[in-house]
Amino acid sequence: MEVLSVAPIRAEILRNLAWSGRGSTAAEIAERVGADYKTAWAHLKALGSRGVVAIDRSDGSRGGPVYRLRREVLEGQAAEVLRYMLGS
Repeated sequence: MEVLSVAPIRAEILRNLAWSGRGSTAAEIAERVGADYKTAWAHLKALGSRGVVAIDRSDGSRGGPVYRLRREVLEGQAAEVLRYMLGS
């Protein structure tokens, strides 16, 4: 991931969201990736602003917003980067 300038923790967060079909809270993600809450939250916020992560604030039963990967957006952005890098 380093060649594409993706922070390892951000890649790990995306991987965790891909594996979590029901979504995860920032606290759950932080625990799984071994980061503190504020670090995980900051990365989730950045990914949300780029449209890669959906934020569901309606489910208050889990102690905070639930984050879900928008796989189609991530795949589209990854394909765009590859097309650019390969000159297609």
